[in-house]
Amino acid sequence: MLTILGIVVFLGSVIMYLGSLYNMFWLLVLGRFVYGLAGDSITSTQWVLIMEYFHSEKEVGVALVKQNQ
Repeated sequence: MLTILGIVVFLGSVIMYLGSLYNMFWLLVLGRFVYGLAGDSITSTQWVLIMEYFHSEKEVGVALVKQNQ
């Protein structure tokens, strides 16, 4: 799941790059839309995986600090 979302984020970035390269605003908007869909899903998936993997509150705090560095 994370691999697919990572690929979609990459494709969104490539679309945004092409939009800026060719000065096409609609392509920038499309790329940002694709990037945003996958990026939000990755964030939600990471939170679920962290909460399932770490059991105590202390461990979750450490994991969240490491993730946000």
